Amino acid sequence: MNEASAVLAASERLNAAAVGETINSQVNADEALRRLGYTVLGYQPQTLRVERYEPQAHRQLWEDFIPTSANGNLFSTRRFLEYHPLGRFQDFSLLFWRGQELFAVAAGEAANGAWSSQRFTSHGGLLVRPRLSAAEALDLIYSLLLYAETQSWSKLSMRFVPDVLAESWFTSLVWALSIFGFAQDSREMTWCALPQFESEDALLNAYHESEFYAVRKAHKSGLAVRKMEDYRAFYSLLEAGLKVRYEIAPTHSLAELETLRRRCPDAIHLHGVFTTDGTLIGGALIFDVSAHGAHVFYLTQDYSFKLQQTMPLLMHSLNVEYAIRRKLKLNYGVVTAHGGEELNIGLSRFKSKFASEPSIRRRFTWERKA
Repeated sequence: MNEASAVLAASERLNAAAVGETINSQVNADEALRRLGYTVLGYQPQTLRVERYEPQAHRQLWEDFIPTSANGNLFSTRRFLEYHPLGRFQDFSLLFWRGQELFAVAAGEAANGAWSSQRFTSHGGLLVRPRLSAAEALDLIYSLLLYAETQSWSKLSMRFVPDVLAESWFTSLVWALSIFGFAQDSREMTWCALPQFESEDALLNAYHESEFYAVRKAHKSGLAVRKMEDYRAFYSLLEAGLKVRYEIAPTHSLAELETLRRRCPDAIHLHGVFTTDGTLIGGALIFDVSAHGAHVFYLTQDYSFKLQQTMPLLMHSLNVEYAIRRKLKLNYGVVTAHGGEELNIGLSRFKSKFASEPSIRRRFTWERKA
């Protein structure tokens, strides 16, 4: 049986379900809505064509689609994803078509009877065009579940971009996931600086008092923040900082960061904090991820200089560069772990003091019931 026949057969099995019954825990779209108390008027699910990503056939289509999407960004582009060495995971990315129109994409991987969005990126999931209607969102999830049955996947999992960092709302997609039984099993909090201040003074005056004076102290001590190109020096500082603070190593190797630098030269920026004698004592690696968003990949400091207020000055300089000068939303990164169940309260408190706003990075998971 070819892929098209398999999808058709799965669709027929789903639509043959009696009212109130399920097949492999998947339900007919209009029946799912009725069970939740909705009165369904004129909706019948439309199946989208689903294809597995093939580099030669789809790479440029994929790259062209991401900038037009509501919730996609650099982390779902092929130029970013392809920095991973071959064999790290089985790429099983998907494209969804309505006729000849590319309707949605999802960068993902498959293993052991399960499919998930890429584990090695901060966020991803189903990426859709802006202004996705309720019916279109239902069709998309309906088609994903049909395709999952043809692949014998018993579990699907997707982690989405933090709400505030998305280029456009994707609320209808989140709603459709819940209709079809996806559980929101992870809610991780992040803090973001928004382009809501017209001047550095206005930004500073919005800070918590402690960070306002910390920034002033750092300036008076002669510390300076500037762009840098020495990735090896930054990485040595990063390794030392993570070992001192958390007894862990960086998620990425220096070679991987250098590869990302070559693959995304226009999107990656390195900022360093320097003493008056030129000693590097802090730094940040930032990605421009979309037309209106940036993401802090790494923040680090030499803790022996902590009392000179290295990190407050670095945070402030990043806010000025990205939120004021470039008018971008700057995501500081999550302050939770283990699906949001563990909160680093000190880190959260610190990031919240820079006139930032909270946002949520959500993961949705569906599992076939026995």
